[in-house]
Amino acid sequence: MGRGFVLLISSALVFGGCRERNPAWDGDEPSASTGTTVTGSSTGSPVSTAATGSSSSSSSGSVSDSGLPCNNTQQCPDGLVCGPETCQAGAEGDPCSAQRHCAEDSEICGSAGTCQDGSEGDPCDSEGDCSVTAPLCVAERCQDGSAGDPCVTPEDCAGPDPVCDADVCG
Repeated sequence: MGRGFVLLISSALVFGGCRERNPAWDGDEPSASTGTTVTGSSTGSPVSTAATGSSSSSSSGSVSDSGLPCNNTQQCPDGLVCGPETCQAGAEGDPCSAQRHCAEDSEICGSAGTCQDGSEGDPCDSEGDCSVTAPLCVAERCQDGSAGDPCVTPEDCAGPDPVCDADVCG
């Protein structure tokens, strides 16, 4: 049982039973960055995660996908923006804590913490919460300063000779 036996056992292990599986030969493709193994085709087949054993499938996004968790708008389907925590339309009334949480047509993140267009009657803390069509912030509401709007001083009213009479623009 000398050298010949050790050589026989070593050869048997090398050529027969001591082989590490090669995913390329089995049709699986390992992912270098995540340590996962992707199986199937790219047409929505399940993706298995070698480390956790979990699986998921992917689909293309649509506007009905609002509510998906996100950190930036690139993670949301087309037509949606990333809100404070999830993908959303960014429309008037949607929650926000920054301008980027709102879509272009309601691009102001107002004082109430919701997206708004800054039109007459929208809540405000300053003129920055209001649009060019209602640029004044008076009594915590955006307004254009037309007759009947609330006022404290004549500057809260529009026109060549603004008048603030009894707290109402005249």
